[in-house]
Amino acid sequence: MREQGSDLIDFNPPGRKRTSKGRPIIPIPVGLRWFLERASLRGGELGYVINRDGERIADIKRAFASACKTAGLGDVRPHTLRHTAGTWIAQRGVPMWETAGYLGHSHERTAELYNHHHPDHLSRTRDALD
Repeated sequence: MREQGSDLIDFNPPGRKRTSKGRPIIPIPVGLRWFLERASLRGGELGYVINRDGERIADIKRAFASACKTAGLGDVRPHTLRHTAGTWIAQRGVPMWETAGYLGHSHERTAELYNHHHPDHLSRTRDALD
């Protein structure tokens, strides 16, 4: 993950061909930006979000597992954080097509995973029966 410009994160490694894998370029949430700026030792450009001395860390699995163990968390993987973000976005009523773009999913996959978390889920169906 590389910060691009001042307000975007590009999940595509430099030089990597864009594929349908779902690696979007997304705006950085304000709260996350605050933490990234404080974690940056280089000022201006943040570089790789997950880095060691500014160099990309290719595989975060061991460090992530260690952090989860220290925090007393059980079955948590990096993908769990992505799913949690998708759930929170849906719970706040963001349209599914917008959620799909942010997560890099297809609209169909996003609806399958997160529709039931959306506050309007099944409300039109309920209203049709009234």
